[in-house]
Amino acid sequence: MSRSKVNEQEGDGEGFEQALNTHRDMLLKGRSFSGRERNVAYLNLGAATDTRFANVSGAVGIDYPDDGRGLAKVDWDQDGDFDFWVSNRSAPRLRFLRNDIPKDQKSLSLKLVGNGTTSNRDAVGARVELLSPEGAGSDRQADGKLIQTVRGGDGFLSQSTRWLLFGLGNDASPQRAAVRWPDGSRVTFADLEPGGRYELVQGTGKAERIAPRAELKLKAESFDAPADSGTARIPLLTLMPLPETQFKAPDGSMQSLPEGKPLLVNLWATWCAPCRGELLEMAKRREEFERQGVDVLALCMDPISSQPTEEGAADRFLDQIEFPFARGEATEALANLFQSVHDLLVVNDRPLPAPTSFLIDAKGRLSVIYKGRVDIDQLLEDAEHASGSAIERFAHSASGPGKILSNAKLNEDLDALQMTNLLKAADSFRKSGLPADAKAQLYAGIAIDDKLEFRNNLASLLMDEGSLSEAEFHLNKAMSIDPNVPDVLTNLGNLRRIQQRASEAAEHYQRALEIDPAASMARNNYAALLAAEGDTQRAVEEYERVIAEDPTFFHSHYLLADLLRNQGDLEKALSHYAQAVATGPPNPRFHNGWGLALLMSGRAKDAIVQFEKAIELAPNYSEAQSNLRRARVSAGEGKK
Repeated sequence: MSRSKVNEQEGDGEGFEQALNTHRDMLLKGRSFSGRERNVAYLNLGAATDTRFANVSGAVGIDYPDDGRGLAKVDWDQDGDFDFWVSNRSAPRLRFLRNDIPKDQKSLSLKLVGNGTTSNRDAVGARVELLSPEGAGSDRQADGKLIQTVRGGDGFLSQSTRWLLFGLGNDASPQRAAVRWPDGSRVTFADLEPGGRYELVQGTGKAERIAPRAELKLKAESFDAPADSGTARIPLLTLMPLPETQFKAPDGSMQSLPEGKPLLVNLWATWCAPCRGELLEMAKRREEFERQGVDVLALCMDPISSQPTEEGAADRFLDQIEFPFARGEATEALANLFQSVHDLLVVNDRPLPAPTSFLIDAKGRLSVIYKGRVDIDQLLEDAEHASGSAIERFAHSASGPGKILSNAKLNEDLDALQMTNLLKAADSFRKSGLPADAKAQLYAGIAIDDKLEFRNNLASLLMDEGSLSEAEFHLNKAMSIDPNVPDVLTNLGNLRRIQQRASEAAEHYQRALEIDPAASMARNNYAALLAAEGDTQRAVEEYERVIAEDPTFFHSHYLLADLLRNQGDLEKALSHYAQAVATGPPNPRFHNGWGLALLMSGRAKDAIVQFEKAIELAPNYSEAQSNLRRARVSAGEGKK
């Protein structure tokens, strides 16, 4: 979906972005496109009737509540009529509908093959007319001709067969097909027997009869849409290493989650009836858990819940049912961690219900999420989920029966989805101040598939913590995969800057900009290098070029503002500080720099506001505290 420049100039661009964001927010809140909307079929009754079309969905048996999307026609069983393959937004993702309507009439199937030079090999655009047996120029029927065209792309998200299927009624006489090829040439193929399947090849003038292929049998299976039970089982394709987290043990100490075998972390509360029933069932089935090698850790959420509870109620209940597994209390940090991990992997950011459980494999990777009461039989089966391949985990995630059409493309797509999830998780953990957990996601990605993005992002994290040799190792690995990626070259430039090898850093930045002149971070960091080397005029020009390309690039707004402030150009500096604050994430340095420019401009009271905001974001920011004292003295407020 794209927008034209005209629409943007007319103001439609803003409306489009607003609609897109609203649509995304609705999906994140669990809203559906159209739910279990039924498939519909209409019968054309002809122009002579008062009602032109009749809804025959139920009569022909296709009115499934599948919320269908793409539909492809094909004579799958080669019996002379069209069958349907239907793709759906909900389950089943793919449904086959075989046409078994009784028939005693004739048909003819034709496949056209272009010459590959003046016409395309698929013969897309070719037109075929069946001619009357009596003469080459006469119409087949008094009320119209039998004409079809070979099409490429004939439906929404679908492509039907390119075989042309003609219904002949009771006509059992040999047929003739007049073909106009895509290059405009024409030819007639004769002696086509009704019921036959023929290949018509451009340039041969002869129709070759095609023998039926071996029958491809598909076993019919029923599929019942799952009932709305208020529970959800979410098996994960991406096995995500969980960040380090702790719970409060019964003795009051803080302990890490147990390791070494599959673990079900169950978040429950005493006021939750399904929670109590679930824990009671777990206690009764202890031996099955032991045989399957699954441990349980029940963490009570009473201490962090807004619901009124009695002190000691959790232990009294667990003792009463003789709960045989480990127990403890959930902390705010633990609950927030599981919520954030859920939100990373599931397109639905609603708060987790009570109970919610998380199945973690023996390697500390999240495997399955259960929202609502756990089906114990399913849980014990899920203990093997993490041991399967990506394709096996994908199949195990299905909510009903069916078959996985495994192929190379599907495997590539599944790997790509896992890569995306791990990169997204690493970025989230990094922004949350959890660099070690971010690195764990990237190492997990490298173990699946050694992609350049993992190596490059890992190097960036390692540079942040000062591990320069290891960072260089991963950047060299990334360069060996592809030496012409601007992001990797930019990181190499950053590494050389840290190592005080300015000329090499400049070469890497310039190479990145040769490949992609719009590489904002490369140009921004090159400008910073120029400023550090004393070439302030070129640095200003480079910063301004970044901002001209991307007015929201807050890094350049802030660094340019600092440079302009130091040069005494306070008016421009104030403008860029304001843009950095408006477009970037909350950052105490932005407010501190803005405050200094205001103080230098004689606007001490405005400067105080910015210094206070900087301290609000970073209470121990000593430079902002010192500047605040200066500003208050300048504003006549005395030493405070």
